[in-house]
Amino acid sequence: KLMKKGVGAAFLHYGVETADGRPGAMFLEWIGGHFERHWSVNPHWVAKFAKFPDHAICRGVKPFEANDEWYFHMRFRPNMAGVTPILSAVAPASTMRRKDGAHSGNPHVRKAVKAKIPQHLAWAFERPDGGRGFGFTGLHRHWNFGDDNFRKVVLNAIAWTAKIEVPKAGI
Repeated sequence: KLMKKGVGAAFLHYGVETADGRPGAMFLEWIGGHFERHWSVNPHWVAKFAKFPDHAICRGVKPFEANDEWYFHMRFRPNMAGVTPILSAVAPASTMRRKDGAHSGNPHVRKAVKAKIPQHLAWAFERPDGGRGFGFTGLHRHWNFGDDNFRKVVLNAIAWTAKIEVPKAGI
């Protein structure tokens, strides 16, 4: 009911994972993407962020890196309709050391990692109803909030999702 009223939603870390079927479809409608078992993976790795889109969430954010449990190979809306990748990085081959499983690997993600396809680890979504959504796959290691840029991305995103103006230098 709240989403139909245009309310924003920000889902962080494990919050981006949902069940198959209707719940997954609802996440695609609300935040534009989600973690899908047997498609997405959740390894710990150092993601390096060097470039950012021209988006309010990225205001004041400078290049940084963070060692976290970064989920990737997410399920997004067809053609990324309405979705803006905010944090993207190339996952190292070491992320594929685990056997295939619901959270650890599959032939599709292995092919993407081998091809060095950038993985979207945080994204913004502008819903057709005017609401906003945000997905952020990191945050397993809470000490990453000690990094000004990591923290700024999350704070800027929460403000943006709530339709609060993000200052030029970020929050």
